[in-house]
Amino acid sequence: MRPHRPVILLLSLLCGFLSACAGNDHRILGTDLPLVPGTTLTENTLVVRGGRASSGAVTFDGSIFDALERARWTGRGFEKDGWTEASITGTPEAATGVWTQRLPGGERERVATLEITASQVRGVAVITVTDRAVEAKPDS
Repeated sequence: MRPHRPVILLLSLLCGFLSACAGNDHRILGTDLPLVPGTTLTENTLVVRGGRASSGAVTFDGSIFDALERARWTGRGFEKDGWTEASITGTPEAATGVWTQRLPGGERERVATLEITASQVRGVAVITVTDRAVEAKPDS
């Protein structure tokens, strides 16, 4: 007797999630950026200085059933490394997350944008890193 397809899919998702959470290395090798759980890194154009990604992008492929939930899972990895969540928006089909981190001196910050497109066959997640000047807050 063969198990039903939904049961197999649920078990594979659970195993992928548990292995991502159980592992000590949740980051892209040599950087402070998180891996996207349950996917495979397929392209890396990051510029890394002192263990920090300063610009570029990384692409991940894999089965992604819910883009919004995957963005939330990935957000936990950003938070572990001191990034601040600016937003996570979208739907199960497509989601975007944005995290920021101030650079030493406080005048610039790094911005990481995660864009995810869900697909059971080949979902794609791309993290793009840029930096920008920190906006001055108006006097009250």
